[in-house]
Amino acid sequence: MENTTLHSYQGITYEKRKLTNQILLKVITDDYNQVKYKSEIFEENANVIKQAEMVSQQDACPVKINHELEHIMEVLHKHYETLRARNTQTAPVTFVEKPLEVSEEDSEFLLANGSMAIFAKYYEEGTKEKLLNHEILPLVTTENFKNNDYVFIDNIIESIEKKQSKLEAFLVKDDLEPVDVWLPRNLKDTHKYEKIWK
Repeated sequence: MENTTLHSYQGITYEKRKLTNQILLKVITDDYNQVKYKSEIFEENANVIKQAEMVSQQDACPVKINHELEHIMEVLHKHYETLRARNTQTAPVTFVEKPLEVSEEDSEFLLANGSMAIFAKYYEEGTKEKLLNHEILPLVTTENFKNNDYVFIDNIIESIEKKQSKLEAFLVKDDLEPVDVWLPRNLKDTHKYEKIWK
């Protein structure tokens, strides 16, 4: 598969494509212990989204295998008429409020399970750089996301190129609700992000 990177962890494998300009993230846990202790529940919940993304990578519509996405795409189409699920990278995401320290093993586990980002209110020293080195976006938020929330982010590559911390992010319910999500403000060097999207 072109423009993908193979990630594996103890028998779990996933080919992740390069970052698309529009991404859709589903919160599958607010308990980082599921990542730390490599929970089967995390794997199962992540796999549902991972399978939909893998269908997208084949230039097919993921709604066919994940009917939950049908409502999400209907809401998005009200505001983005040309949006196509197959062109929008979809991934499971973890939300944590507490200070976050991510190990190398955690990063490998996240990637193999289809993750491309983490939401956190703040990060431990050096964690943001470590996540970026593993092609995981360390996103900062003041929101209190809940399990099963879908968050749509538009123009993320443009935001990186223009060094804009504040992202165009929306919680997808019956309509789009703007939410506060940032790229780390102290990471000004766009080359740190380049291997994710180039």
